Amino acid sequence: ALTPEQLANAPTIDIGDPEFNFGKLNQGEKVEHSFVLKNTGKSELVIRKIKASCGCTAVQPEKKVVGPGESIALKTIFNSAGKVGNQNKTVTIITNDPKNSKTILWVKGEVVKS
Repeated sequence: ALTPEQLANAPTIDIGDPEFNFGKLNQGEKVEHSFVLKNTGKSELVIRKIKASCGCTAVQPEKKVVGPGESIALKTIFNSAGKVGNQNKTVTIITNDPKNSKTILWVKGEVVKS
């Protein structure tokens, strides 16, 4: 439990649009998207863990510690090899934001056989 003062000075994660729809993709193609992660809080935001729902989605943050008012890009690469049909993949981000420690990003679209 944090004091009201600690909560007021805590980091706050802000991801503009947590959903990326890649539309239609031919099987075997890769698509890349960068989510913008911003710390709108008053202390450093620490990215503790990033976990993709499957091995087909790779995520690379620019860095693990985001200063107050700072933004970073979270580069996400979806590989459609072996996939077909509608795809709904998630990327879970665990941070030290006390109000929102778990954030889920979505990568969606359709993979068609070429």
